[in-house]
Amino acid sequence: MDKLIYACHEELDEIWQLFVDAKKNMETQGICQWTSSYPDKDIVKTDICKKQLLIHKNESGEIVSAGTLSPEFLAHEESHGYNEHTKCIQRLVTKASEMGNGLGSAWVKTCLRDFCKAGDAIYSLTNHTNKPMQHLFEKTGFSLIETTSVTGREAFGPFYIYKRNR
Repeated sequence: MDKLIYACHEELDEIWQLFVDAKKNMETQGICQWTSSYPDKDIVKTDICKKQLLIHKNESGEIVSAGTLSPEFLAHEESHGYNEHTKCIQRLVTKASEMGNGLGSAWVKTCLRDFCKAGDAIYSLTNHTNKPMQHLFEKTGFSLIETTSVTGREAFGPFYIYKRNR
């Protein structure tokens, strides 16, 4: 992967389709990460407006992976030392036909290299059923630091908080 770029409004429908497909895929695999209402298209649109949604396009110009790098998620939690050097990876998806081809790992590595500074602490959260994402985090140098629950998704069981320093 050469680079990630910020998504623009004209790409919303193409990006949203990645999320629709990811939700179907998760349901098929028994992954309890997202709901029918989360994330929704408005959340993705907000990520684009805030210049937090980073995408990767293949050689044909198709968006094959997307994710949000945000300073906001978990910011209310002070127990982990969240501050201005804290970033969170959220809502990382890859095109369904490309799953298992390393695009998620490439997205994370490129994001860390190009959008995170030395001294940054990068966090993410995933459900205990989301084994592919747990594997991706471990493969890209993140460590499991805590188990928590997510408001509105308590029925999904524990969520894992991962952390990596840049």
